[in-house]
Amino acid sequence: MLLKELKNLKLSKELVSIDRDCHDEEMTGVLLEVNENFMVMSLYTDDGLFDGVSMFETSQIDEVYWGNREHESIKALISDSAVKMLGKLKSTTFENAILEVGNENNSLCIYCHHNESKFEVAEIINQSDGWLKIHTFGAKRSLSRLYKLIQVDSISRVDFNSPYQNNIVKLHGSDL
Repeated sequence: MLLKELKNLKLSKELVSIDRDCHDEEMTGVLLEVNENFMVMSLYTDDGLFDGVSMFETSQIDEVYWGNREHESIKALISDSAVKMLGKLKSTTFENAILEVGNENNSLCIYCHHNESKFEVAEIINQSDGWLKIHTFGAKRSLSRLYKLIQVDSISRVDFNSPYQNNIVKLHGSDL
């Protein structure tokens, strides 16, 4: 039932909220890609502002809801030009989709299962044997970069093209 309903919501471009088992905050947006392994959605704030694109495993979903007054209000605030689309991903697994999206973007926000309240803005340098080598962009406070190895299996979510992420990358490229 879940996949069939999600695919219908994607086709109708319905604004939905999704609760996941690995985080206590719902995500609200429009579904861009749906399959049995992972989903991709364009995220929006309560004020209808574009907040990036998020990708996560379909198995994480606890609840999906839509159609209430709050959703209608957010939809009314979203400008048509703000609806971000995504080309069809070739990948069918979450791990391969992470790599594909990483190749197409200069950075990703990488969230891990053990602590999704924080994330790394990073570029993927290499992948092998279930591990990723990433080069992180430090926060505004430090602007300090570092290299890190993380297990692909520990990744719960990947975001890209978020305003925060793009600003961090821009700060690293500027001469402060």
